[in-house]
Amino acid sequence: MARGSVVTAKENARIPCRFLNQVGMTPQGFVELAKKDRRKVEDLLLDFVSELHREGNAPNYIDNYLKAIRSWLNYNEVRLVRRIKIGNRNLTPTIANERVPTGDELRAILSIPKARAHCSISFMAFAGLRPETLGNMNGSDGLRIGDLPEMKIQNGQVVFTKIPTMVVVRPNLSKAKRRYFTFLTHEGCEYLKAYLEMRLARGEGSAVIAVHPGYERTIYRRGRSESDFVTTKNITREIREAMRPRFNWRPYVLRAYFDTQLLLAENHGKISHAYRQFFMGHKGDIEARYTYE
Repeated sequence: MARGSVVTAKENARIPCRFLNQVGMTPQGFVELAKKDRRKVEDLLLDFVSELHREGNAPNYIDNYLKAIRSWLNYNEVRLVRRIKIGNRNLTPTIANERVPTGDELRAILSIPKARAHCSISFMAFAGLRPETLGNMNGSDGLRIGDLPEMKIQNGQVVFTKIPTMVVVRPNLSKAKRRYFTFLTHEGCEYLKAYLEMRLARGEGSAVIAVHPGYERTIYRRGRSESDFVTTKNITREIREAMRPRFNWRPYVLRAYFDTQLLLAENHGKISHAYRQFFMGHKGDIEARYTYE
């Protein structure tokens, strides 16, 4: 599973552990019970799901438990037969009242003094990038200076040959596992230029969103080959800090902001729906998950 998504693989390893802790069983004992009495395990799962419902957990959260446990049992050659129903699977109560920021609210978020956070926010709000594209989970890869082909570093200065400037997302940084490109707006280019000119020119292979000088050699980066990429967790933490305490949004509302601007452009005939999908890095028509019309 880690060949597809390291994040999903790690979460699917944690979920069975949490489940077993709550039901008071060991991994070996649970698998042996499933092989011996499948119906008893299905009853146990049904009771567990009912308890999660009573606690008010989101349907998607409950569904993740079932998917992970079924996958683990399948690996151990146990096939569950009974269908355990979860109502309103697409319901997301924790973000039900979340909305897209206005232009003024986005400017308020960008008023913080941290240049690196400015850059991260700009790539999400003005180019639609996912935080995992800027820096992956373990900080081993992310957006590189070479991924902006229309940006050059000359004599310590950042020069854009075209604005809006192209941003290329490599397949290993794309959720859909395919190469695509998008564009960073004029305002985003200004934040990027200010941030990069604060740093030494490290070449086209260096990170765009980089750790502070010297941090890549510390004990906290052990096992990452002195990579200068920032992890997804730290990128999203900086964005949350920029939003708090005024806004209680998730970082992903910035992608919603970008997609909403594309929607407005589409409504005015400036771009086609197909390009809107492409710039969001989507395979299918799932803009409704990000756009609040």
